[in-house]
Amino acid sequence: MAVIAWTPGMGGDMIRTCLMCLTTPGKWEYKPARPEFYEENKLALHFQGFWDVLYLDNKFVSFIDWRGQAQTKLGEGTIHGAHYIESNQDTIDNVMDSGKGHVTFITVNDIRYLKLAQKNWLMKSSVTDGDKNSIAWWDNEYEKAFIRRQQIYEPNKSLFDLGDRKHCFWMDTIYKWESFKQELDNYIGFYDIPFEERQYKNWDIVQKFWQEWMDAQRLPWQ
Repeated sequence: MAVIAWTPGMGGDMIRTCLMCLTTPGKWEYKPARPEFYEENKLALHFQGFWDVLYLDNKFVSFIDWRGQAQTKLGEGTIHGAHYIESNQDTIDNVMDSGKGHVTFITVNDIRYLKLAQKNWLMKSSVTDGDKNSIAWWDNEYEKAFIRRQQIYEPNKSLFDLGDRKHCFWMDTIYKWESFKQELDNYIGFYDIPFEERQYKNWDIVQKFWQEWMDAQRLPWQ
């Protein structure tokens, strides 16, 4: 089992969904939603219009909502999700235990992206009925991470110290298609997924899904 872990707001569900599309056999399609989609996904009703949806064997998988968030419903698969924060060793240890060592951490080189993740998280949580205590906890952990980054010599040291038991996926790369595509390919190579199982025929679908997500992002420096 592989586990992909991310701080809330890093695009983790979008990334995990793209990876599933590249590693899970079946008929993947990105196409206009069927009528039942609108009955089952209330978030799609916040704005008028029609939505494109990712399907696997005609079953709903994901769509990009009006906030630029991937709303993903994944069944049993090879890639599971978890949250961590780099300044909290307990969350890192819990993720490593859950994945039995086969873990990918979404992280950042440039602290601007960590700050962007916090803004994404606050925007998402401000319009959902989330647990206020949980929201406050994560927001506090972000602030700890910013301070920690200014105090230690090497960013991501707590992850690098885990050695070969983990793989890192850089949030810095996901806003350009070519660099994002390379990160996805690196993941597949790291886990040594057999070539015959790699669903590379789905690259066009993955790019369309990513582009939909990208068009909805709010990048303060662009």
